[in-house]
Amino acid sequence: MNRIPPALLYLTIYNPAIRPPVSTISEDDEDAEEQAHILFYTSRHQAVSRDKMLRQVGLAKALVHFAEIFHPTGRYQNVHSQSKHMIMLSPEPNFWMHAAIELVRTEQVPQTKSKGKGKAKETSGQDAPLLPEYHDNSFLDSAIRSHLLRGYGAFKITCGSFTSIMSSQGQHALESKLERFFTIWAWSWNLEASSSLAEDLGLPLHPLYRTILPAIDTFSSTLPDGLMAIVLTPEHIAPSSAYREQHYPTALARQLMTLFSRTRNEASTTQPHPTPSHDVSDSQTNGTPPTAETQSSNGFLGIPSVAMDIRKWGWSGGFSINRSPNTNPRSSTPAEPCSLPKSVADGPVTQCDRSALEDAMSTNSFGSGEKEEETLHESVAPSINEEDFHEDMDLQGPSLSYVDIPRPARAPSPTAPPSETTSNSHQPNGDNEMPPLEIASNSHQPNSDGGMPPLETTSRPLQASGDREMPYNTYFTSTNVFIAPNDDPLATVCHTVFLLKDNDITVALLNGDPSDVEALGPPASRLCEEINETIAEDVKRTLSSSLPSVSTMLQPRDSHVLKVQDYVIGGTGFTSNTGHFYDAKELLEKQSDIVEVFSRSLNPQHWHAIHQGNERGEMYLQVVRKETSLSDVDNILQKLYKNYIK
Repeated sequence: MNRIPPALLYLTIYNPAIRPPVSTISEDDEDAEEQAHILFYTSRHQAVSRDKMLRQVGLAKALVHFAEIFHPTGRYQNVHSQSKHMIMLSPEPNFWMHAAIELVRTEQVPQTKSKGKGKAKETSGQDAPLLPEYHDNSFLDSAIRSHLLRGYGAFKITCGSFTSIMSSQGQHALESKLERFFTIWAWSWNLEASSSLAEDLGLPLHPLYRTILPAIDTFSSTLPDGLMAIVLTPEHIAPSSAYREQHYPTALARQLMTLFSRTRNEASTTQPHPTPSHDVSDSQTNGTPPTAETQSSNGFLGIPSVAMDIRKWGWSGGFSINRSPNTNPRSSTPAEPCSLPKSVADGPVTQCDRSALEDAMSTNSFGSGEKEEETLHESVAPSINEEDFHEDMDLQGPSLSYVDIPRPARAPSPTAPPSETTSNSHQPNGDNEMPPLEIASNSHQPNSDGGMPPLETTSRPLQASGDREMPYNTYFTSTNVFIAPNDDPLATVCHTVFLLKDNDITVALLNGDPSDVEALGPPASRLCEEINETIAEDVKRTLSSSLPSVSTMLQPRDSHVLKVQDYVIGGTGFTSNTGHFYDAKELLEKQSDIVEVFSRSLNPQHWHAIHQGNERGEMYLQVVRKETSLSDVDNILQKLYKNYIK
C-alpha cells in the first residue's frame, strides 16, 4: 500500500468584474471575456489546455455564486469532493484566490473474485490497476485559508494590493507581478507539514519582551517624529510601544523576520573552504582517477580518510603542501608523487622526490636563512612581505624521520629581526589556537602543541575576554515595503524600512528620512548590544537554576499560547495538528458571546480549551495528562492568566 501525500493541483487568481477592451474581442472567440477574468494561473501539469483552465475557473465562479445566495457577505467558501478540496477566498473586493488540493490517497491492489487456483488469483491481482482510497481528514480547511491569507499579505507588503496595482499600473503589470510572486510561493508550499496554530494567531513576542521593552522605548523616544522602531530576531519580535499603537499589518514584521531567518539558514548550511583529502587532490592533479587500492589506503593505519580542514591536521611530514599564492610550477608536479603509507608495517620510509620537495620548500620560504638569501632572486625579494610569512608558517606534528629528510628551519623575517621581547609577547596558547598577530611585531614562532596557526591573520591587537571582538555596526540597509493606512486598507503606499543588524538582533526603523536615520547608527548599535547582554544574563540565570527532578522531567508537559491583539505570548512547544482548536476558533469568530470552549480527544485523551478573556486575551491550552478533570483544566487557565498579569 503506497501513501501519496496531499498536493496542490492548481492555483488561480481571477476578477469577474474585468471587461476586456472591445477592440481586442473577436466575434468568433466566445471565451475571450472569460479568459480576461483570469489574472494568474499555475498548475502542477506543465501544459494545461485553455478549455480545461476555463472549466476550472468557471466551476469556481459558479460555486461562489451559488453560495452567495445563502450568504451574500461571505468571502470564504470551500467545497469537498471525493478526491480534492476546493477553497475560494476573496482578500479584496472582486478579487478571488482559488486553490484545489488533492487529498492524501493510498493505492491498494484490488481483490479479485475469480474461481481459479491460488496462483491464478495472485497473477490476476498483480495485473489489475491499483484502486486509490482518499482520506478526507488529510488537512484542515482553516489552516489552508490562513496560509492563503499569509501569502496574500506577503504579496501586499512586497508589491502592493491588487486594487492599487490595477488602478495605477494596469492589468498587465498586475499579471506580471502575480506571476513572479505566486509561482514560487505556490510550489514551495509544504502541505505535508503540520499546521501551527501559534503562527496563524499572530506574531510571536520575544520571551524577554517585558525586560527589554524599557530599553526599546528609551531608544524610540530619541527618534524624530513619525519614526517607528521595532526589534526583530529570526523567531520573535519586540515592537516599541509607539509601533504597537499604530496597528501595522502583521505581514510587515513577518516578512522582515522571513528575510533574516532565510539569511541565517543559508549561512548555517554553507560550508566555507571545503578541502578534499590528500589522495583525492593528487589523483585529480595527475589527471588519473583513484583506483580501488588507492581508496582503500586513503587513511593512516588503514583508517579511511574523511573530508576535513587540512589546516587542522597535525601531520606535516607526509605531505608536500604548498599554500603560497606564488607557487613554483616545478613543485606542483613532482617526478614521483608522495602518498601516505597504508600502515606502519608497509615500511618506515616513504619515497619522495628530494629535488622537487626541496624546490617546493625553497619556494615556500622554508629552510635556513642563509640558504634563502642565496637562492632568492633580487627581483623577487621586494615582493615578499610580512603577510606572506604569516601564511607560510610551518605545519607541526611528528618528525620527518619516515620521510628520511631533515626538518627545515623557519626563515627569519626579512623586514625586521625578531627580538626577545616581541617573541615572548606572542607565544601561542595551549588550546591549538594562535592569537591575532600584529604586523610590526611578528615572531614566527611555531606552535608548540602541534596546532596549526590560522591562515588569516589580523592586525588588530588581542582584546580582553569581556570586550567586543567586532566594532559596532552603525550602517543601515534599506528595503521597500507597501503599507496602507488603517482607514483605507487597499491604498498601499511605498515606504522605506531601514535595518541595522547585529548578530541575531535587528533594529528596523519605519517612515524615516535617510538623513535622519544616518545619525541613529550608534544608538541602534548600543540598543542591540544591551539586548544581547540581557539575553546572555537570562541564559546564565537559567543555567544556574536548580535542575528539575526526574519525575518532573518524565511527566508530560502542557502547552499553551496567549493571543493579545495581533501578538502571541508563549507558545513554546505549542503545536497543533488537530481540528479542535481551529473549530473552536471559528466558533468564537462567529458568535462573540461565547467565552469558553472545551473539548477532549479520544486517542490520545488530551484536553483542548480556549478561553476568551477580552482585555486579557485569548488563551489556548492543551493538557496532555489523561487523569486531569474539567475543573483542573479551568484552574490551569486561571493560573496562567495570573502569571501573565504579574
